[in-house]
Amino acid sequence: MVHRAGNPTIPCTACAYCMPCPYGVDIPGNFAFYNEAMNSGQLPLPETSAPDYAERQAGFAKAYTSAIPVEKRANRCVDCEACLSKCPQQIRIPNQMGRIVSLLRKR
Repeated sequence: MVHRAGNPTIPCTACAYCMPCPYGVDIPGNFAFYNEAMNSGQLPLPETSAPDYAERQAGFAKAYTSAIPVEKRANRCVDCEACLSKCPQQIRIPNQMGRIVSLLRKR
């Protein structure tokens, strides 16, 4: 697990055992986008008072909305937990979707 700016990447292997999501969320796609943004330094820092936080958050949100179709976005996760027992990595998928959603909110 790579750590950058205090946030870990999500250990998803894109096996897609969690799919299909009953609510249409592209779980591996959301995680892949998040991990790429994390590893490339595009994610906003966890410290919201950082001088470049708003700019980085806006850039992340713009890239995310361009990359992930609206019907497959993390905010469609309703925490039904249908995916949890299917994940061989034991990722708390709804929790991770919540992290992504929180990064998309303007502060």
